[in-house]
Amino acid sequence: MSKAQAASIMKSIKPIMDENLICFAYKNGKPIAFFIGLPEVNSIFKKFNGKFKWYHKLWFITLLKTGYCKTCFGLAFGVSPEYQGKGVEGALFSAVEQKVVHQNLYDNVIVTWLGDFNHKMIKIMEGIGGEVGQELATMRLYFDPNQKFERYKLDA
Repeated sequence: MSKAQAASIMKSIKPIMDENLICFAYKNGKPIAFFIGLPEVNSIFKKFNGKFKWYHKLWFITLLKTGYCKTCFGLAFGVSPEYQGKGVEGALFSAVEQKVVHQNLYDNVIVTWLGDFNHKMIKIMEGIGGEVGQELATMRLYFDPNQKFERYKLDA
């Protein structure tokens, strides 16, 4: 992703961002990992019955700022390749958990769309005691029919 794309995305989500859901890991002053989460604002939008007039915007901001949303979700997460598999992932998730769940800011932190093909993240989630709330299947169509594919085996 280019810097311009990242800046554009950050600008669009800025109104609903919660600084408690942004976490960076550093080593020797250099960033090596990050987690960016957002409050699950659909719980607020449900109250508006499909309408979003000016007074709904005020109501939305009030509910957002007063902690009405009790669920948040991971939007973006990454670890520099040289630090992957060294415990940074688990430490970062633990830091986010300490910050938001233990301070009663949110009841749940959801890691959305964890692809069944993403072996590393599945192992990380298993390692920190994460629970599978919903399983999604990834559909593929290979341009090369001889391409080998093996689905990751999940413990059921």
